[in-house]
Amino acid sequence: MYYGMKVRIVNAVGGICIFRNVTEVHYGYDELGQRIAIESDIHSTGFSTDRKNMVEMEVTPEKEQAEKFEYPPTNYCIFP
Repeated sequence: MYYGMKVRIVNAVGGICIFRNVTEVHYGYDELGQRIAIESDIHSTGFSTDRKNMVEMEVTPEKEQAEKFEYPPTNYCIFP
């Protein structure tokens, strides 16, 4: 059984953010195609940033339900 997706992002300053139980990824959803949004129906939350803030993104199936949507918490995962 899968519980959405796990999304790992390396940001422009070398920080690594992991988002758990993601159910939707919207890449380039704004008029200029510059934004990305990550959402979790499981945790009823989401995150968005500019694509220019990302160096790398990896999406894999999530095999367990995590306690929290993100690791580390957003205030530790700095996006310039």
